Amino acid sequence: MTKKLLTIILVLLLAVPVHAFTPDGLVGDWKLTGQTIQRQGTIIDRTGTTNPGTVFGAPAIDFDGTDDKAAVTTEWDALNGHRYAVIAIHANATADTVKRILYVETWTGDTKAKIEFSISATTDFLRIACRSGAGADTSRAAESTGALTEGSWQTILALIDLGTDGTVANGAAVRIWVNGLVFPMGAFNGDLTQGTFASDTPGSQIFGLNTGGNRDFTGQMQWLGYGGSDTAVTIVDALRFHENPQAWLTQSGLDAFWFCKDAALAGTADNGEGTAGRDLALTNAGWDVTDNGGNAYANSGGAGDSFTAGKRWFDGTDDYVSVANAASLVFGTADFQIHAWVSISNTGADPETILEKGDDSNEGWRIQHNAGTITFGAGINRINLSGGAVPDNTPTLISVLRTGSDASLLINGASVSTDASATKDITDTTASTIGKGFGPSFFTGDIYRVLIGTKSATIAEGTADAKAIFEQGAFK
Repeated sequence: MTKKLLTIILVLLLAVPVHAFTPDGLVGDWKLTGQTIQRQGTIIDRTGTTNPGTVFGAPAIDFDGTDDKAAVTTEWDALNGHRYAVIAIHANATADTVKRILYVETWTGDTKAKIEFSISATTDFLRIACRSGAGADTSRAAESTGALTEGSWQTILALIDLGTDGTVANGAAVRIWVNGLVFPMGAFNGDLTQGTFASDTPGSQIFGLNTGGNRDFTGQMQWLGYGGSDTAVTIVDALRFHENPQAWLTQSGLDAFWFCKDAALAGTADNGEGTAGRDLALTNAGWDVTDNGGNAYANSGGAGDSFTAGKRWFDGTDDYVSVANAASLVFGTADFQIHAWVSISNTGADPETILEKGDDSNEGWRIQHNAGTITFGAGINRINLSGGAVPDNTPTLISVLRTGSDASLLINGASVSTDASATKDITDTTASTIGKGFGPSFFTGDIYRVLIGTKSATIAEGTADAKAIFEQGAFK
């Protein structure tokens, strides 16, 4: 064989993509790392068996409809000289019979709005009123031709286009996309005075509160963005914002954006763009962590708490992922494998639950840690595994295998505990939870990936699978 042929073969081999090892017989594969894996607060089940996980513990700003607001701390002139204004909002609006303000910006010394973005009173249409200049400029409005769905989370991306000279005939229009799809809008009810916004540092920039009173928003908001632009956003941006709000806002180029992930759940939502003075100050509005708002964070907490850092942080207080029950996740007496890549940040705490389905007191199972020791239990003293000495803040693979009456607990592919009487019929039909258990008991640290399978395999074959998963690392 010639040297040239050997070189060609080597190049071809190097060009072949290396795929992550995945055991056969998986019924659940939840990868909690990487921005492309989550969709609006949902962790995709990569097996294709439609067992997604829903993120809870994600904070949202809660507005009660009476004097609650999130206002920019130091107003800035975002629109000066720009043809376009862009507003991005992920919101869950409560049905009401009054007009509700999503965002309002006023001219300096003038209570009349430069921009007023609202939900109409009786029709629930989206409405934008705009004045491109101060003083005698007439406010013009455009309204949607259909109603916004209320009582569920919606991603809304709005583009105000002043056209080339402010006349309707030359392009002045409002374009809105909801959940990545075109939301038809009617035309402005008249011309605006110019093709770009006039210079002005606003008197106010507020989400959720009408400066004139009695039109306040009721519901929750998160993933907010605002700014002026010389380039129009498109349906591609709308789709990306809907698919992954954090990723889109980060690269959007908007003057300011707010992830609404305040660690202390205090009175400020930080500006993720970074410019000082553009944080949102909350007045009367509080934080809601009981609902799923599609936040890519499972709350803020330790270092590297976001998807962009390649891991998901669980704060030990209210963060968890819930997977609805499915027949494929009920083990019965079948063989099974469970693998979980974790990094524990609180091994000295009372027992914290890593994974659970119905806890271990009746017909369910759970995996916990206690002072670095990992335990697996199923039913009342029917399957018992305990062992290991897991250090803090270290990626660790925890695996549980059952074949017939034999069960094994493995840490990083090595067995630390066995049970030769593991015949328990596991029939629990409640939801599976990642990061939360009965009590409740919440996990503190990072969880990178969880895999569950039900193939028939010997303990030796299951151990080989665990070793392969361990050798490829936590981020595959």
